[in-house]
Parts: sequence; structure tokens; C-alpha cells
Amino acid sequence: MTATRDRAVLGGMVFAVLLAQVLLYPGVDALVDALGAETALDASTWFLAAEFAAFVVFAGVWGAISDRAGRRTPFIAAGALGGAVGYAALALVPGRAALSFGAVLGLRALQGATTVGAFSLAVTMLMDMEGGHGRNMAAAGAAIGAGTALGAPLGGQLYELGPTVPLWVASALLLGVAALALVVPDRAPGGRRDSLARAVASVRSTPALSLPYAFGFLDRFTAGFFALVGTLYFRTVFGLDPGTTGLLLACFFAPFALLQYPFGVLSDRVGRTAPIVAGSACYGVGVIAVGQASTVPLAAAGMVAVGMLGALMAPATMALVTDLAATDERGVAMAGFNAAGSLGFLAGVVVGGTAAGAYGYPAAFLVAGGLEVALALATLPAFLRLDGPPTLPSMPSRHDRAAAVTRRSVPLAAVPFVASLVSISNVQRALGAGGGGVTFPFPAGLPTLWTYVSLPGVSAGGIGTVTGPGPGALVAALPLFLVGLVVTSALEAGFLGVLDGRIGPGDASFAKRIERFTLRIVGVNLVRVAVVLAALPFLVFPPLAILVVLALGYLTYGLPFVVVTRDAGVLPALERTVGYATDGGAYATFGFAHLFAGAIASFFLSGLVRNGGLPGILFGAAVVAVPAVFIAAYGVLVFRDLGGRNETASDRGVGPGSAVAS
Repeated sequence: MTATRDRAVLGGMVFAVLLAQVLLYPGVDALVDALGAETALDASTWFLAAEFAAFVVFAGVWGAISDRAGRRTPFIAAGALGGAVGYAALALVPGRAALSFGAVLGLRALQGATTVGAFSLAVTMLMDMEGGHGRNMAAAGAAIGAGTALGAPLGGQLYELGPTVPLWVASALLLGVAALALVVPDRAPGGRRDSLARAVASVRSTPALSLPYAFGFLDRFTAGFFALVGTLYFRTVFGLDPGTTGLLLACFFAPFALLQYPFGVLSDRVGRTAPIVAGSACYGVGVIAVGQASTVPLAAAGMVAVGMLGALMAPATMALVTDLAATDERGVAMAGFNAAGSLGFLAGVVVGGTAAGAYGYPAAFLVAGGLEVALALATLPAFLRLDGPPTLPSMPSRHDRAAAVTRRSVPLAAVPFVASLVSISNVQRALGAGGGGVTFPFPAGLPTLWTYVSLPGVSAGGIGTVTGPGPGALVAALPLFLVGLVVTSALEAGFLGVLDGRIGPGDASFAKRIERFTLRIVGVNLVRVAVVLAALPFLVFPPLAILVVLALGYLTYGLPFVVVTRDAGVLPALERTVGYATDGGAYATFGFAHLFAGAIASFFLSGLVRNGGLPGILFGAAVVAVPAVFIAAYGVLVFRDLGGRNETASDRGVGPGSAVAS
């Protein structure tokens, strides 16, 4: 078999796996109903998330086994056969097997765990081939794009025949992949494998790779968002059948697949910054517009526009990975990019489904599009500086130093644990709240359980904002609020101050740091309250209020870090923080990385705390405690680096005999 035919066969295998996967999307609500689910949105969320969670976990496992064995094709065949059995087993559930929906999700996860072996190793075999990395990846990209573009409309038509028909077709497609795997020559090379550890190491050696990784994550976030929320939005708001829903999804996937090659050529001519940054900003606006569309033709036009903009961004983002990675690290850098994309798709399903259930479809579209716009704006300065010399220490040095500080400061985890429990108003709201939720937290000087839990009637951030039915209730609650504010501020001052003292020269006494910084941290927390109050006039349109809170939260999240690391007053610290925020760079990277990771964590923690009673609260507070030390230590390092501080203890005014600044 010639290399060209091998490439075509491998591309066909990738195409078949993606086609089988996307066939299920247009009528996923009907499918989960046939499988025994009780609620379409929540069940669809978990059904899609179960597969992608398995993708994330088992992709590396298949790669490691294949590398150790020095073979690819037997494992592709095994994975495809397992996926075929998994799809068929799911198709047999309605009317034939008395399984709970939880058991169905377990079966779905097993299907995903096997299917990803066929997909990831087929792509790896394309990377193994000679004849040009660009040509081989073009084959993979074309196969992925064609599978997603055809899967949505075809799946919609198959649902018209019955809710389990797409499952049977998917099973047949995977059987075909297993057969094809046996006729392709195995070209597994020797040498180092592209493991997750090496992907992380590549980011440490080239921190700029975090830029395309972030965009890859968020671009796939919106793909996962459309796979779930878009499908249910079109089905419920416009009353479309699965066939028409599939055609509407194809309005996005078709231009996304067909236009990537010409737009990739364009990015070679004009550079990466304009397609990625401008394209992402317009893409985010387009996502928001789809959520506001009042008719099917308007929604279809919006989907076409979003698909075209996605095609503009995607090849430029992947090309940027190649531009930034060393020649002998391009494979592992692309593996890291794909891992970020898989996590993004999973997050899009989970976060999008949760936001739609909690706030409605327009708000969910606003959040998804708003995150894309915010990332584009925040990273613009970093893109413009790509050709310049680095001015900050790399993220890996901060990561390693923060980990070392955390190991020496484990007893300090008692502070966020206690702070979580003394926030009485949040504890009361959580007890018996039920349900779930998601929040989008920027870093906090003292991260607590409530930083990562969405509670009814309050924005979780750990500062105990008070709401009430009227002025009388507010006046009665004011003394308790003030006491809580001072206690929380003192704990934050001591916690953050001790970490700063342990990282740099100076006194790490908890009591002295409380004395030095508490009043200023009180001012910081009052600014946080003002951020929430500033959004109140926009509550007539809740999605806009959410964006206002996110924007102001981004501009001010660094306040406690600047107060402590710069020993600054609140107003000078606010001015400096806003400057860091508008510059982007490490400030934006830290902020948005925490926001994305925190949103995913909040989905699980919110469900645990709101449904687990007091044991759930205690367990959640314990889970968050040690990571809170690491996050705060990392934040201190970020802001010390931003300030370029290499002064001595006497310079910082904390040496023996120094006065306490106010």
C-alpha cells in the first residue's frame, strides 16, 4: 500500500470515529429520554460529559500502552471494536435492559474510553508517517472537519427513524474502523513518547504556548457548548425536530470544516495575531448573537457566521503552536494542544449545560461568547509582545516555587478551612439549597470553599455579601456583616502576608501581618462589595449584569496581592492593579486560567455542598484548603514578578524596628 493510500485510509478511520460521535448530537434529548433519563438538559449534559471525561482520562493510557508495545494497529482495532460494542450496548438499553441512568452513564464512559483509543492512535499514526507533517495533519484536520460537518445533518435524519438508530450506525462505523486498522502497515517509531508530562514540560520551556492552548481550550469549549446547549436551544426554543436541528448545526460545522485550508493560507500571509485575536472577539459576539436570535433564519445566519470565524481562528491557532515549539518538540506541543481542546469540549458541555439550566439559554450564550471576547482582549498585549524579549519569569519557575512554598506551609491550610466555616451566611444558604450551579471565580487572596460554590442569591466569593427583602432587614444585618468583614479581612491579611514573607525577605509572623494589612484588606473587600453593587442596575437584563461583574472582577482581582506584595494603600494598589489588567500578560493568564479551572471545579463542588448538608460543607472545605495555599502562593509570585521586586527586607519596611505602614 502506498503512503498516499495509507494516509487516505487513516484519514477515513478518523472521519468514521468523528462521524459516529457527532451523529448523536442533534437529538441527544430524545436519546437520553429513551435511555431512561428524567430531565433532558441535565441528562444530556452528563451523557456527553461522560464520554469526553473518558476521552481526557484514557487518551494518554492508550498512547502509553501503544508506545510501550511499539505497535499501533492492534490497539486501534481493539479500541474501535470496544467502541462498537459500547454503542451497540447503549442501543439495546431501551426496552431490553433494566438499567438505571447512572448505569447508562457508566456504559457511556466505557464506550468513550475505548473509542478514544481508535481516534487518538489513528491520528498518531498519521503523525508517524513520512511525507510532510503539514500534509499528514491536513489529512487529519480534513477528516475531523468532514466528520463533524456531515455528522450533524445525517444524525438528525437518522433520529427521524428512531432514537437509537444513530447508535446502531455508530456501532457499524466503528466496526469498519476495526477492520481497516488490520490492513494498514504499522509504522510506530521508537523514541520518546508524547506524554502528558512532556506536554506540560513543553509549556514550561516555552510559556508562550499557553496562548494557543488557551484559545484551543476555549474554541473547543464553544464546540462542546453548541453540541449540547445549541442542540437543546434549537429544539426547545424554536420547536425543531432532530432533522432540522441537524441541518442548523451543519450551518456551523460545514463552513468550519470547508474554510480552514484557505484561512490557514491567509494566516501565513497576514500572521497569527489578527486571525486569532480579532477572529475570537468577533466569534464571541457571534455566539452571543445566536443566543439572541428571534427566528430560525437569523439563528442559521448566525451559525454560518460563527462557523466562518471559527475556521479563521482554528488553523492560525494550530500554526502558532508550530511557530512557537522547537522543531523536535512539535509533536508533543500539538499533543498538549489537543489535550487542552478535549478539556475545553468537556468544560463546554458541563458549564454550558449548567449555565443554561440555572440562568436560561440567552444567558448561557452570553457567558460562552463573553468568555471568548474577554480572552481575546486580555491576551492582545501578549500577542503583540510575542516577538519581543521575555520580561517576566516563566510560569514553570513560579509553579515550582509555589509548590515548594505549599509543601512548607501545609499547616496554613487551616486558615481557608476555618474561613469557609465562619462564613455563617454562606453556610446557611448552602444547607438545604439543593440543585447545583456554576460560578466563574477570579483568584482571591484567601480562596475558600465559597470561592468555588454557586449559592442561591449570592455571588460566591467568600466575602459574605448580604441581601435582604428590605431596608429593615439590611439595617438589622449590618452589624453582623461588619463583624464578618473584619474577621474575614484579618484572616486574609495574615494568610497572604505569611505567604509573602515566606517567599521573599521579611517577617512571616501571622499576627504581625494581621496588624499590618487588615485595615487595607477591609478596604479591598469593600471594593469587592462595590463590584457587586455596581451590577445591580443591570439586573433588569441579568446576562449583562453577569458580564459587568466578570469585567469588574477581572480589573480588581489582583488588589489584595498588590496591597501585600507592594505594601501599598488601597487606592495606589487599585491604580496599579487596573494597569496590570489592561496590559494583559501574566495578570490575564493567571486570572483566566483560574476562572476556567474554578468554573469546572465549582460545578462539582456546588452540587456536593448544596446537596450534602453539613458533611458536604466540611468535606468541601477540606478539599479546597491545601489547593488554596498553592493558588495564593502562586498569586503572590505572579505579582512580585509583575512588580519586578528584588528589594531587601529593609527596602520593604518589614525588618527589625520598622514602622507598620498604614
